[in-house]
Amino acid sequence: MIATVTGYTSGNHVYRCTNALTTTSPTGNFTAIQGSGTSALPKMPVYDAEVDYSDNNKVIIGTEWGGWTTDNAFSA
Repeated sequence: MIATVTGYTSGNHVYRCTNALTTTSPTGNFTAIQGSGTSALPKMPVYDAEVDYSDNNKVIIGTEWGGWTTDNAFSA
């Protein structure tokens, strides 16, 4: 599962969860996948994420500034 967060903040805006159906924690097991350094997604609102049904590593992110893609959303 990919979760996105809107708003112009300095925090992360894209998270992945690999155990959404089995987690017992009220906050879940979410890991930020914003990236780092020059390859990081800029700090901007993220409105939507679409996961490719045939390859869950391929994700398209809909942001305030356009579309962004990755091919390693769950393998990184």
